[in-house]
Amino acid sequence: PDAIINFAAHAGLVPQSWIYPHEFYTTNLLLPVKIAQRLESRYIHIGSSEVYGSNNLPVDEKAPIRCSSPYAVSKAAADLHLMTLKDERITIIRPSNCYCPGQSLHRVIPRAIHAAITGRKMPLQGNPSKSYLHADDLSAAIELLLRMPKPGVFNVGSPSPVSIHKIVEEVASQFGKTTNEIAEVTEGRPNEDQCFWINSEKIMRLGWSPVIDLKSGLTQMAEWGRRYAEEIKEMSTDYLMRP
Repeated sequence: PDAIINFAAHAGLVPQSWIYPHEFYTTNLLLPVKIAQRLESRYIHIGSSEVYGSNNLPVDEKAPIRCSSPYAVSKAAADLHLMTLKDERITIIRPSNCYCPGQSLHRVIPRAIHAAITGRKMPLQGNPSKSYLHADDLSAAIELLLRMPKPGVFNVGSPSPVSIHKIVEEVASQFGKTTNEIAEVTEGRPNEDQCFWINSEKIMRLGWSPVIDLKSGLTQMAEWGRRYAEEIKEMSTDYLMRP
């Protein structure tokens, strides 16, 4: 192929990575290493903005790596390996948290939709803030870097973070409900990152910018939920701790 785009990763839920770290390293580190060993074309590697850890200001691609979970370590280690190769064909994209219709129900936005539709409350742990990016905007960034090949690392994210409580509140309002009607607030995880925030000016200088704002994206997600309400009612949000 002219190019390989590697989305393959063991993401799951971050707490899983503390229980089965070797499985995260096997997929997230060893797979990209093997691909790079046999590389014969352009390679776009989808990394993670979680490698930067928690930050109160937007961080660019030169920011230090500060991992706070084995998942983040596995993604950062793959990036570092690819960077040491100094191969002009390799581009690393570090996106913020993405969402889109059809996303797995254990993710916060579809899970909130599931709770609003079924009446089964979701647990709402802590109140960290994250940058949310529609998957179509990530796809546009990937397409741009395919058309304008650039080596190195590129952050791809939304302009500012939003608290998870705000996200759930917005989803609830789409269904005429309150946060308390669809969620039960619980304590956050110990040492949980409180804010993921990245600076995407580097790729914006190439002509990219996010098109779908969060409000429009959540409206689209709610419409998806209503369209497939019967199917969603039959689905479980349980996510096995065993990968």
